[in-house]
Amino acid sequence: MQKKRFSALSAIWACNLILLLTYSLGGPSLSFLKSSILEYNNISSDPFDGAVSPIAYIPDWSKSENINKGRSFDSFDISDFIDIPEYDIELLSDSLQKTTDASILRYTYPVVYMGSYRGNYTEYDGSHCAVDIRAPI
Repeated sequence: MQKKRFSALSAIWACNLILLLTYSLGGPSLSFLKSSILEYNNISSDPFDGAVSPIAYIPDWSKSENINKGRSFDSFDISDFIDIPEYDIELLSDSLQKTTDASILRYTYPVVYMGSYRGNYTEYDGSHCAVDIRAPI
């Protein structure tokens, strides 16, 4: 019994020793041993393609009664909802567009992919690695 316990403990120490030697000899070049994404530099991510949308319908933000942020989900009628608009960074970032579609899009996506909370609808202007979608409480 004592022999098995000793050999299991020896195996653990041997693995730890191998890991320590591997990291100390070639650690900086062995990225698979890194434990945090904060240790990586120059991370670039793929552009948001709208592949996963957790919401299918949103309130029609062009109706003034729907933009009340304190309005609860129960107070909406089914006729208040529309299909969620497709994420379109060209339309979002074009400040000259004053159409209803552009307004609904900007109200639906207040923070764009890799954007900031400045409200300028510019991708890669911040570090927010997601897209915010406004929906009722």
